[in-house]
Amino acid sequence: MFGTYTFSAKAQSPVRVRMRSATGFSALYPHMRLYSPGGALLCQASGYPGTVEIDRCVVPADATYTLIATNYNGAGQGDYMLSLLCLAGDCGPAMPMATNYVPVVGR
Repeated sequence: MFGTYTFSAKAQSPVRVRMRSATGFSALYPHMRLYSPGGALLCQASGYPGTVEIDRCVVPADATYTLIATNYNGAGQGDYMLSLLCLAGDCGPAMPMATNYVPVVGR
């Protein structure tokens, strides 16, 4: 099980996405993958404990991008928070991105 989220961004905009445990320590091993509209993997990050970041991932075109947030090892679960920041240009949710998604299991 995983969370799938979308956002729009302008061509050549660097974006930063963070995923962290909402409760501090948990069994969650955060893992994120950012995909182009055509399904190509653009950037990914994973880590333990607690917080991971995709930093300065440059998106290639004006489009809607897909972020998959999950648990890397497939065994843990926990509440998590996502944040999105465009470092240049405009970006924003194609659909509302709340700050807390639960639970995350698998990948």
